[in-house]
Amino acid sequence: MRLIYMKKWIGRYLIAIGVFHALLTFVFFQDGLIAIFQEGIWNTVSGHEDRAAAFWFMMSGFFSIVLGIFVNWAEHEYSKLPVSLGYSLLILAVVIVIVLPASGGWLLFPPGIALVIRNRKDK
Repeated sequence: MRLIYMKKWIGRYLIAIGVFHALLTFVFFQDGLIAIFQEGIWNTVSGHEDRAAAFWFMMSGFFSIVLGIFVNWAEHEYSKLPVSLGYSLLILAVVIVIVLPASGGWLLFPPGIALVIRNRKDK
């Protein structure tokens, strides 16, 4: 039973990445976030690179949380996840690391590799 439980970590891992990413927005993009909220949020990003960076950095964290929630549910509901999800995470990780090596893109390799390996073991 413990082995089965240990295999179902990918969703929680993606949620943790998303939470960490969203929280880092307040560290790295504090000025952009403050400007967005001071102007009342509505249509305050266009034409401001610092605000756009803050917005998309936070949204990518929230997207990772949403993806993680779904993957966590799917890991517990189904016996295996599609290998295409693993390859998609790996492709995303490679693109992010190529474009921005000093980023958290490296954190997408473990779940991508785990999904591919898990699917190969299940065959």
